[in-house]
Amino acid sequence: QVSIMVYLMVGVDDGSKLDNDDMTTEHFVVIVGMGTDATGNFFLFYDNAVANNTIGTSPKNKLYCKCTDYKLQGVGDIANSYIQGSAKQKYTVTQIRETK
Repeated sequence: QVSIMVYLMVGVDDGSKLDNDDMTTEHFVVIVGMGTDATGNFFLFYDNAVANNTIGTSPKNKLYCKCTDYKLQGVGDIANSYIQGSAKQKYTVTQIRETK
């Protein structure tokens, strides 16, 4: 089950060259839902770095709560060439932007 009341823009670390002032964030995605599956609790995200709309909005784009490590991480859809081409081949949330 996926539900959320407010969309959130979050910064993520993907291991690329650090271009932003905070020295951790290279990319941004939008959290659009949340739920639980066999792997655990997750946030569903949309990735605008992918030209293919179906892949960018795939239900496989999930950031899982790694609570013992205080992290939100995920690999997204395996067909997402942006994530697969990144140095870490996964996203780790580094910042949450205020929603207005």
